[in-house]
Amino acid sequence: MRQLQEHEKKLGCLRKSATGKGLEATRYRYDEQLREHIKRGSDVSVRFIPPLSEVYEKEGLPQTRPFDKLSVGEQRAIKEMGLAEQVRKTETVQVVVKPKKRTDKPLCKG
Repeated sequence: MRQLQEHEKKLGCLRKSATGKGLEATRYRYDEQLREHIKRGSDVSVRFIPPLSEVYEKEGLPQTRPFDKLSVGEQRAIKEMGLAEQVRKTETVQVVVKPKKRTDKPLCKG
């Protein structure tokens, strides 16, 4: 997931340096499956990472091909490298849930 975020940032910086324009971040909404795990107002922060194909589309690049549409040889090579699961993750929106950072200060230092 971190590599996908870095890839998105690099493409954004490249576009901004070439055109001088920034893009608005894509907004995702809580779906029912996510609501089951996260209650609003809880002590977690939720961040959505868009699929790689959406990042490419937003930057005006050619679409990526889903894993199932790759040739048999490409699929085999990806599986042999142990990257099949990671490649499939880039095809969907990733949800990162982390505990919120505590902002209250301790009563005493010790």
